[in-house]
Amino acid sequence: MHAVLAGWDWLREAIANKTYGAVKSAAFQRLSAPPDWSTKFYRDPRRTGGALVDLHIHDVDFLRWCFGEPDGVTSTGSLDHVTTLYHYSRGPAHVAAEGGWDHAPGFAFRMRYVVNFENATADFDLLRADKLVLSRGGEAVAIPLETTLGYDNEIRHIVHAIATGESELRASIDDALAVTKILEAEKRSLGSGTLSMAAGS
Repeated sequence: MHAVLAGWDWLREAIANKTYGAVKSAAFQRLSAPPDWSTKFYRDPRRTGGALVDLHIHDVDFLRWCFGEPDGVTSTGSLDHVTTLYHYSRGPAHVAAEGGWDHAPGFAFRMRYVVNFENATADFDLLRADKLVLSRGGEAVAIPLETTLGYDNEIRHIVHAIATGESELRASIDDALAVTKILEAEKRSLGSGTLSMAAGS
């Protein structure tokens, strides 16, 4: 469901409002050791789709929310560790996301983005004390964020929608279908090593 973590909400607003100018480049990273629970299920990519579908999907959803449908994708790696370039005829010249869960046991979950605007650079790193740092004008400043978890915000969103009778949720079945189509395009690109068009797939 789109961004629910504080640093992602902040970034989405900065992109949509062009607070620091247009986005020039955006890179996302989500890496971990293989899941050590339900291993028979999670270690079988025929059932889970691998890290592409279970882990990388979150950044794909966010990129689509911010920049729209890519004109095409180029992916390299495997279902368990993929790096994808997203091509936009109208949008940032460089958009990339890496997702993988093939790291050695004990490797700490890494979730990071670096987004370069015309007038600033935003750097989020889950493992850092100051998770979100904004660099501009020769200074790097920590941006204070809420400490709630993404799951907390998801629950708050759905409870609020039920309580107020709000009919439109932040993410829809149509959004899920569109993200699935992009992931399928990435999977085709992994198999062919060439550009795969996401639109209409």
